[in-house]
Amino acid sequence: MATASPIISSNPLAYSEALTIADMTALFDQVGDGPSSSAIVGSLSLGGYMLPSFHRAHPDHVSALLIIDSGPGSKKASARES
Repeated sequence: MATASPIISSNPLAYSEALTIADMTALFDQVGDGPSSSAIVGSLSLGGYMLPSFHRAHPDHVSALLIIDSGPGSKKASARES
């Protein structure tokens, strides 16, 4: 059985917050029970950083958030303070 290789881009624009939220939405739409379904959504690290954005975009899809081991999203002190 063949497995698909992940598509990895060297273009940093391929990894935006908007594209990540779109991917999360597409996944939810694929596994959910329709547009009115909701779920407890959890993630860690960078995924946990993206969950509040997903919730703001799709509050009807989220009954609870589990944000685990997530930081402010940057190792640079100046970025964390902004």
